[in-house]
Amino acid sequence: MKQLIAILGILALPAMAQEAAQPAVDWEHLRAQATELRSRAKLMRTQADKTQADAEKYCQGKLLVAGCIVDAKKARQEAERAIQRVELEAVAIDRRVRLHEYELKLERRAEKDREREIKAAERAEAIRQDDERRQQKNDKRIADEERRRQKARPE
Repeated sequence: MKQLIAILGILALPAMAQEAAQPAVDWEHLRAQATELRSRAKLMRTQADKTQADAEKYCQGKLLVAGCIVDAKKARQEAERAIQRVELEAVAIDRRVRLHEYELKLERRAEKDREREIKAAERAEAIRQDDERRQQKNDKRIADEERRRQKARPE
């Protein structure tokens, strides 16, 4: 049993190494891909509209017009499903890119917050040190005055 687990572990190592070695996502390429998919969907829709219009004209010359139009509508529905799949893929890519951009924005905001906290802590420490110096000066001044009074008093 232990040997089987060891073999499975060894076999899994290349897969884990591949996951770790995968290159970073090229977000600009994904944006371009989404744009290209939307353009393709638009072209497909234009072609489907043209094909639908041509089919309806063709059907008008046939003896069984209704059946021909039903077949043309079914073909149009199939084309529309294909168009929707392409559009949904573009939407999924856009969503992924927007999510990445949002995560980057959150990371930048968190970094700015960390920097602000560090600066605030530094300012607070500087203020504390200034207050401490002032207090020491004040204590020294009070002690000096007290010594002067002690010296000024006749014993």
